Amino acid sequence: MKRWWDLSLSREHMRQRLLPQLERSARLERALKRAILGVTGLGLLVVLAGTPLGRYAVLSLAVHVQELVLRPFHRTPSRREVDALWALRRERGIVQTAARFEQVFDGSRAPLQKLLRTAGMAPGDGLLRWANYDRTLLFSSRVFEADNTGRSYRLRPETRAVWLRETALVGSPFGMLLVPDTPEVRAAASEAGVRIVAGSEQTTNTWGLRGPEPRLDASVRGLVLGDSFMQGLFIGDPETPPARLERALQGELQASVCILNTGHFGYSPEQYYHTLREYADRFQPHFVVVSVCPNDFGDGLSVLKGEGDWSEAAHWLGAIQRFCRERGIACVVAPVPIDVRLEGQCLEGFYPGLVANACGLHSLTYCNPFDDFVDEHLRLVAEARRRGSSVPHSPLYNRHLDDGHFSAQGAAIWGRSLGRRVALLLANDPPQALVAGDGVSTVK
Repeated sequence: MKRWWDLSLSREHMRQRLLPQLERSARLERALKRAILGVTGLGLLVVLAGTPLGRYAVLSLAVHVQELVLRPFHRTPSRREVDALWALRRERGIVQTAARFEQVFDGSRAPLQKLLRTAGMAPGDGLLRWANYDRTLLFSSRVFEADNTGRSYRLRPETRAVWLRETALVGSPFGMLLVPDTPEVRAAASEAGVRIVAGSEQTTNTWGLRGPEPRLDASVRGLVLGDSFMQGLFIGDPETPPARLERALQGELQASVCILNTGHFGYSPEQYYHTLREYADRFQPHFVVVSVCPNDFGDGLSVLKGEGDWSEAAHWLGAIQRFCRERGIACVVAPVPIDVRLEGQCLEGFYPGLVANACGLHSLTYCNPFDDFVDEHLRLVAEARRRGSSVPHSPLYNRHLDDGHFSAQGAAIWGRSLGRRVALLLANDPPQALVAGDGVSTVK
């Protein structure tokens, strides 16, 4: 009598003898299906990778998979992978925006098309570049030029430009346009019914930066990093915040001062860093001011509510501070006072409070001009009341143009506020020219 395990072995043996062909067929079928799926998936990846959108999707999937794998080990994707993902986002944005802008241009009125062609902003002629990490902006190719060393774009040297408003380009990447200040552009703007903002003319020097030529022999040299707030929207060359800082420091130090204004519309901390690398050795500044605003940390409105990509900005601001520290350059970080905060609820714990927290800033080199703006705003309101008039919006911003950038008055307050802090820092560690008394001048 067979034991139960003998019977079991016999049944298994019989099954193996009776169905070997069927099992081999099933195994081959499963292997073939897996191979077909694998080849199809690989082919799909190859096809996708041939387009900007596809490359972004493939790399994004890879990064997310890696995050899931590394999360249990408390590891994150490498900086190279993060940078590659940003690059693909930017490429995708430019391709999509170019297609959308062609449609907008084709649907625009003939006089507006003529204006854009005259200004160097028509499809195929305009400059589409990434800004604020992965936002795509349209620039005049006769005012800006491409930069592939990290800045994405830059102002052309020795160029005079002016700002346009009310372009009526519904769906365009950008509605405020900096265009060449030429008779041809002004005539085309008039024909198209587009307004030129009076007093918004700006010029660049031979370095491609707003303002006069750099003076390398100045006793005190400072470099300002920033975006449109520092470039100075709708105000003249002598009224930009860096120009005001230069005058304030000359008064504080009674010495010759030169401030290099590297502000560019749409720049982010990544572009600040590459700008610093380009000009630091050439200009040899004694101090650097990094002006930051909400959209340096993500969507501006979200950042004001406490949200944002703080780690990405902290990476680049940290790189700027290390760069300065290694060269013995004082580095001051200054958050821009925002008009909605000045006229509304403070909520300082979100912005700029999280700026200092996320970036680990030192109190001595963190300068928040907000209180100075509040004091000046109250002074201007009281002065208007004494005259029997009212102030519907703060005069420290371009609210008469429905714009939140500094007015000439706001830029002056910013310059004085930063000037006091920088002067005190330099008093504790003065440049050799000040110690020796070289190049001292009196402000008149």
